[in-house]
Amino acid sequence: MSRIITLNVKDFKRVREVHIEAHPHVNTIGGRNAQGKTSVLDAIAVALGGKKLMPKEPIRAGSDKSEITVKLDDLVVTRVTTAKTDRLVVTNAEGDQKRGPQDLLDSLWGSRTIDPAEFIRMTSRQQVDTIKRVLGLDFSEQDEKRKGLYDERTLINRTVKTLDGQLAGMVKHDDAPEAEVSVRDIAAALQKTREHNQRLEDFTRDRDRLSTNVKGSKEQIASLEDSLKDVRAMLDSDKADLAAQDERIANFKLMATSGLQEQLDNAEGLNQQVRGNARRAETAQELDGSRKQSAELTEAIDEIDEAKKMVLADADFPVEGLTFDETGLRVNDVPFEQASGAEKWRLSVAMGLAMHPGISVLLVREGEKLDEDSRKLLADMAVEQDAQLWIEDCRAADGEATVVIEDGQVKD
Repeated sequence: MSRIITLNVKDFKRVREVHIEAHPHVNTIGGRNAQGKTSVLDAIAVALGGKKLMPKEPIRAGSDKSEITVKLDDLVVTRVTTAKTDRLVVTNAEGDQKRGPQDLLDSLWGSRTIDPAEFIRMTSRQQVDTIKRVLGLDFSEQDEKRKGLYDERTLINRTVKTLDGQLAGMVKHDDAPEAEVSVRDIAAALQKTREHNQRLEDFTRDRDRLSTNVKGSKEQIASLEDSLKDVRAMLDSDKADLAAQDERIANFKLMATSGLQEQLDNAEGLNQQVRGNARRAETAQELDGSRKQSAELTEAIDEIDEAKKMVLADADFPVEGLTFDETGLRVNDVPFEQASGAEKWRLSVAMGLAMHPGISVLLVREGEKLDEDSRKLLADMAVEQDAQLWIEDCRAADGEATVVIEDGQVKD
């Protein structure tokens, strides 16, 4: 892969004029804030990455154009920007101009830049999105479908939880009949029984009256001998009526009302138990249906996840043992945030190089945030991976920095 041999920047952002003979592996750009360190890294990004990385005001105040020239192992990249134009020229070592210069650079350096240190500080979601871009993976359709299924299952599971709670709170009446008893039928039977008994009471009362009449008639016979014939006739008549009444009474039996009254008193409570059992059965059936629906949705989600795993299994990850799932990156089946510092840096550098397939140049901004161990590890990896780092560091003193920028120029 190609690296930067020399860098020339003129009138770009805060840079007046800078010439740097690059180190093959680690180039530290030091200096105080607002002196042009960041402008040097931005110049590299703009020269190789194109207009999409161009800052809002690329030309230094007081100048009419900016010029950036990056000499690589086998190419020379020159970008000249004015207020109205942006001209890119790429030539080979012999000076032959290349056609489609930005397309050529994109194929070598990629369309994005990545800061290994910044990659470590990304959120899990951002890291996964970056990995997907590098590998050319697009799970948007599957993720959208999965989210729909997941949201639907969440709603179903809430229903399952609600119905489960309702079912647990419902009492099952084992002694209750399967169907409700008819309060109307019981009441009608009770009324009929009462009417029957009332008739018996009426018959008895009539008998008592007739019995009194017989007694009175006998007394009249004894006292009214002159009216004996009429009284005897009345007596015979009353005797016949009495006999008929006795027959009626004999054919009627007093019916007990206590059982029907008890049924009537208990009917509503019994029916409440029947209705409670019916509601419980409906709830149990609805719960079974919801659980089945939730299981089907889980199976559909698992199928999507399994399909994604198969795609990831065939993907050419930049680091062995790297994969990702919905929770984020995993290195050797350990969450990225729990990986060792060395593993994190190794992955981040590999990611940066994967995004720059033909030009092994990585830009590290805010290098002052790196501790000594991380800085040494990063430098060692640059040598190990044969990569070239450009590190911005406002802490670097003259003796520690490859180049110190002061007032937009290389400090002598």
